[in-house]
Amino acid sequence: MEEDICSSRYTEVMPIAVPRFSNRQFQAIVAIISRNVFLLINGIIFSVVILLALFGDTQEGLFLGGVTVLNIIIGCVQEISSWLTLEKLQLLAVPKAIRINADGTELQVFVEQIRSQDEIRLAIGDQVPCDGTLLSAHGLEVNEALITGESAEVERGQGDDVSAGSIVTAGSGILKVEKIFAESRIALMTESVKKYS
Repeated sequence: MEEDICSSRYTEVMPIAVPRFSNRQFQAIVAIISRNVFLLINGIIFSVVILLALFGDTQEGLFLGGVTVLNIIIGCVQEISSWLTLEKLQLLAVPKAIRINADGTELQVFVEQIRSQDEIRLAIGDQVPCDGTLLSAHGLEVNEALITGESAEVERGQGDDVSAGSIVTAGSGILKVEKIFAESRIALMTESVKKYS
């Protein structure tokens, strides 16, 4: 019975909307094309193609130029394809959370999409995405080693505060977000370390 509830929870989660093609992605693709086109060897080959055309060996020039252009196209396609695959893999690694909507439905969202006062479902293995207070907890234990350095699990109950970066090691619960990740204790700690490193 419990397995059915767990599986239905995840099957009802709506898919995450993939962000649209951004300026950063456009610049990355332009850089890939530039790296494949503006090479010294391509400059030399195209110079030879022009010289062959000037000396009347047009057929050889066209063949050499055609092979070089084909090589550039294949290189660009392979590199862009690899880059797009890596981008998709990065999306899989982006931290996500289950947000409970006002109507009771659940939606999987990126951590950046979570806002203050949102309700987040926590389960074993989840990393707490934001600082907040537990609205409910069922045998919930968290490991706060990232924040406090203590590796022992800490039991948390209804009304207790939980910090972003904690790992849920047992039980489940619902967290009411007080501070988004950018304002959380761990984010501020990370920012101060960056300043002094």
